[in-house]
Amino acid sequence: MQNPDDLDLHPQEHLHAPDGEAYTLSQEQAALDILSRLAIACKSRLLYSPDHPNVKDAVSLLHAVAEDNLRFYPEIAVRVEKGRFACNGIPLGEERESLRQLASRLRELNIRALIFACGISLKEMEALVELSVSSPEAVEKQGGAEAFLLSRGMHSVRVVESEAAKAEEDTGFREEGPEAKVEEEEVVKASAEEDFGELLDLLFEPERLALALSGLRDSDGRPLEGEVLASAIYDFLREAREMVQRRVPERIPSLSRSFAEALLFLENNLRNLLLIGHFLPGIRREPLVKDVLGRLSPQEASGVFSHLLSLIPQLIPKMDELLEAVGFRERHLEETLTLLRERLLDLGEVPLPLVSALDAVLASRGIKPLAGGLPTTDEISSLSEFYGEGELEEIRAIAELDITVEACVSSTPMLLDLLQRGEELDNLGKVVDLLVENFWELVASARFSLATAIMEAFERALHSGKPALLAHREQYEGLLEEACGKGILKRVIQMASERRGDRETVEGFKAFMRRLGDRGLLAMIEALGSEERMAVRKFIIDSLADLAQERVSLLGSFLDDHRWYLVRNIVTVMAGIRSPSTLPYLERAMAHSHPRVRSEAVRAVGLTGGYEAEGLLIKGLDHPDERVRVLCIRWLGRLEVTRATSRLVAMLEGKERGAEEIALKKEILESLGKIMDPSTYDLLRKYAGRQRGLFRSEWQELGTVAREALQRLVNKYPHLARKG
Repeated sequence: MQNPDDLDLHPQEHLHAPDGEAYTLSQEQAALDILSRLAIACKSRLLYSPDHPNVKDAVSLLHAVAEDNLRFYPEIAVRVEKGRFACNGIPLGEERESLRQLASRLRELNIRALIFACGISLKEMEALVELSVSSPEAVEKQGGAEAFLLSRGMHSVRVVESEAAKAEEDTGFREEGPEAKVEEEEVVKASAEEDFGELLDLLFEPERLALALSGLRDSDGRPLEGEVLASAIYDFLREAREMVQRRVPERIPSLSRSFAEALLFLENNLRNLLLIGHFLPGIRREPLVKDVLGRLSPQEASGVFSHLLSLIPQLIPKMDELLEAVGFRERHLEETLTLLRERLLDLGEVPLPLVSALDAVLASRGIKPLAGGLPTTDEISSLSEFYGEGELEEIRAIAELDITVEACVSSTPMLLDLLQRGEELDNLGKVVDLLVENFWELVASARFSLATAIMEAFERALHSGKPALLAHREQYEGLLEEACGKGILKRVIQMASERRGDRETVEGFKAFMRRLGDRGLLAMIEALGSEERMAVRKFIIDSLADLAQERVSLLGSFLDDHRWYLVRNIVTVMAGIRSPSTLPYLERAMAHSHPRVRSEAVRAVGLTGGYEAEGLLIKGLDHPDERVRVLCIRWLGRLEVTRATSRLVAMLEGKERGAEEIALKKEILESLGKIMDPSTYDLLRKYAGRQRGLFRSEWQELGTVAREALQRLVNKYPHLARKG
């Protein structure tokens, strides 16, 4: 097995193009082109079947690019690293989310290098795409990535697997004995070292660490929340610190600083739970707490504690003792207290008398409060006498105004106009940069309509084909790629849900997600499967019912998902769409293994209505699940499906199976009473009287329902009463 670190990735002997052509393409660029097309083909394959035209086109283009680039080099090798690729030691794909995801997927398959050789065929590229989108379990069943490709006759594309994992796999075929045990121990050790190295990489990347901690899940795969999540985060940090202390104690100071920075990336609510529930109680006995909080700068500490003190303001008079306990020196302590006071005033969430307590703390250390101090109660009350209610409302609005966001809102229309005049400008690049900055600010402030307008303007400008604008295509594609990131879209969905009462925000959100196409829909579906708050799920379902009307097939592809609750929610979305195009998928859902999915599918069919839906409900009368039959009977009555009368009568009379229980006979009589078919008059009269072969309570119950149905029928057709 070839070690990926030993690959000869230097192309000096291949710098001459065939047939005397001038060489213009570097091997790194050739590798990047192939990987970019591979990422696109994998995305298409994840969305569609192998025979779908989109997949075939993407794979064909991948093959064409690879074949063209391999004219310059007999072989192109790339190393698969964490979150990126490398060719000749030069990193590739760090700035592209699609390539980072592809690298992560390949590493999960135990692939550490890819080697492309001349003579590559379309069939080989199809196999490579299939390998890249396969689950690690499926690949492992076939003997690993290398065996997967060899079994498909691939010779021009090779993979290099991790030595540690390969050795572990091989040990299963060797005889037991001292040598085998020693080798097994070495394999376990090598694997453990690799895992520890990956853990260290995570621990020393604060932003990625914070994101990973925020997404911790329980043993069943459900996301943790609230105090449970805070406890899990604290346990992880403590255990990670102990592990580093044992293995590389010299890195503890750097680790503490990384943990401190990770705290800053956590959401305020989660960070507060972590501080209140774990850090503050352990401030004197846990080394982790002192090390981490003591690594915060005065600016960082004032920011962290200002949000905490809005929840527990009684800590304010003791803040100097708390900071001393975690190791703040005199100068840093005083600077932190001064900044903390300013932050509390800016936030305005703590009562003024408690904020004033910091003045006493500062004064005890010989620090004078800021000139003017806080306004007195009399000064504050005098404002309400001087200003009218309308003027006070305007003052409040000004106080709540976000200057940065308002600047983006006001400048964006002007920048969009300048973008359309691109070729007339000398500083088009500056306009594009400002629009990109505004885009992210608008997204972060839930101004989705303007953010969507920026995307639309970029696409119009690029479609115009003007050279000055085409030079910025990659910058826009990078923006779009980042906007489709899982974390960003999850936050966008949350913000829109929190503002679901604001019609403008909701419509802007829908336009934003519609502009992202299938990637936006997939993000919403994934959120639907992981979100535990009912209000947010309801918002996503309502939004998908509007956005996915033309993408019912995409929704249908999730009917086989192992999460039954997600399947049920997808069916609920189809119920909101109310289109005949959903019926084939709803018919599949009626046969789902989970009863709640089947019940929801019947409801969706009933809400869809129409001739085809009525046919599905009639077909459901033969369903083996009694609950499904009951729901179909009810919907046939609610929809007044006259053509179902004969089937219902046959079931009631025992001529067809499915209504042997009294409860089902009662449901049929109620349904017939809603359908009100004149042909059922004699039948209803019969059941309105005493029935032979039934217990007294049973025929009385059926008789009551039949008499009510008969009365509705006679009210609609009075002439039937004359039949006697």
